[in-house]
Amino acid sequence: MKIKDFKKLKIGFLKEDGSLLKEDEVNQYLETTHDIKEKWFLRGIIHILENHFSEAIKRFQLVECDESVLLILACSYKTRDEFVFQEYKHKQFKECGFLKKYSIKPVFIYEKILKPIESIDFHTEEL
Repeated sequence: MKIKDFKKLKIGFLKEDGSLLKEDEVNQYLETTHDIKEKWFLRGIIHILENHFSEAIKRFQLVECDESVLLILACSYKTRDEFVFQEYKHKQFKECGFLKKYSIKPVFIYEKILKPIESIDFHTEEL
């Protein structure tokens, strides 16, 4: 995916039915969970949907799982934050299963093209 204008690059979450996740849906998930790490993860997703990527990174740093690292890399890639990108590029934690639990997939959206974030090899990607 060749990105020429990072202001046009968006991060979204694709649901099983092919539609994009909305903030109201995440707020409903937040109301039903009691796990603090899951709440941080969901709040990070809300911050992404609000285009508050630095705030999202802060929430994902508290979770410490592979899915949060993936989203930290996506946010730092989007904002061109090389320090955070390099810091998390090779980190690995255990899988937390939150994306699977809510049946969502994080995607980059660029000029109406959807690309699953999981398909990007951030280990070889450079900023």
